Formats: sequence, C-alpha cells, structure tokens
Amino acid sequence: MLRSLSANISVTIMTGNYYDEQLPSALNKAWAKAEQELITRVFPRAQHIVVNAADRRMPYTAPQAVVEQVLKIVRQFKAREATVTVRDR
Repeated sequence: MLRSLSANISVTIMTGNYYDEQLPSALNKAWAKAEQELITRVFPRAQHIVVNAADRRMPYTAPQAVVEQVLKIVRQFKAREATVTVRDR
C-alpha cells in the first residue's frame, strides 16, 4: 500500500486519451477504468491532465505536446507562488 503524501506536495498526472491499438478493446477499457480508479483513490487531490491524441508512444513521437503541458504546469505553479509571496509581504 502507498503512503499518503503530505498536503503540501502537489501531484500532477498526465495521461493520454488514445487506446493502444495492439491491445484488445476490452483490455484497453479495463486499463482506462483501473487508471482512473487508481488516480482517484491514491491521489484524490491530484491535477489530472489528459493529453489529446496521446498514447504510450507519444512522448517519443511528439514530445513537444508533453513539453507544452509541463511548461503550462510550471507557469501555473510560478503564478501561484508569486501570489503567495505577494500576499505574505
């Protein structure tokens, strides 16, 4: 069993919305359901980003889409931190 993370640790999970063409449809559906249940149960406060048109090969074939999402997360984090810093003054 996984231990709970501290409340001050933020978690962002990125998944794709495309199925694996090499797997049977039933297995893809079971994987998607298990993935969602795991995210909900283990990381209930996590930010879940679904990358459109992404599958397991996407980080290798189109890394820019992943980079864009990571940069977006970093910008959001910096904006939140700037707001907290200004408020604390």
